[in-house]
Amino acid sequence: ITVTEGNLIQPSDVVEQAYDQSFSITHTAAGTDMSWNYAALLEDSSGVFNVGVASWGNGSANFPSANLYGDDNSGQGHIYLRKTSSSLDFLGFYGDLFGSGSDEAYHFSPQSRVTPLPLTYNTTDQNSYTFEFTFDPGQTGVDSARVKQVAEQDFLADAWGEVTTPLGTYEVVRLMTTEITTDSTWIYSFGSEQLVDNGKDTTYTYSFYTNDQ
Repeated sequence: ITVTEGNLIQPSDVVEQAYDQSFSITHTAAGTDMSWNYAALLEDSSGVFNVGVASWGNGSANFPSANLYGDDNSGQGHIYLRKTSSSLDFLGFYGDLFGSGSDEAYHFSPQSRVTPLPLTYNTTDQNSYTFEFTFDPGQTGVDSARVKQVAEQDFLADAWGEVTTPLGTYEVVRLMTTEITTDSTWIYSFGSEQLVDNGKDTTYTYSFYTNDQ
């Protein structure tokens, strides 16, 4: 199958989200005409993700290239996305991240990629982004802290087949995302800045996309 922008989230969609925090999924190798049975997934917790036109969200002026926004009814803020014929991208979010009582905009520069489009077997893509912000950590003698994440993303649609969940069985394309991040933290104290943390990590994520509405 091929997944296009028309198969992904649209304004006024309410996306149901559920989480199983104990289920052990058996990973399978890449390939064609595969079968994944996740019918035993349980709903440990659940929620919804509301999707709308970007201008409907608070702080939308901070994300002029966004055409979608989303929120999870938590009251913590809105995320902003851009969906085009070539990708779905996460641009950033607007809200009170640290409970300071004021909302701020946090940007991925230029964007964190969710998926390349159109998506079909053997689709590949690459993306890089920087995410950086400064905040007051509330520690005596520390004026502020600066956090910076630099990431490299590699995408490969490495398998296709059928996936079974508690909702049914669907034809899917599996997308493997490899993300290498370097996270650095500095503190500004007594007039000088000091690097206190610097580390690299690699994360592998497998996502299943269908063109079945």
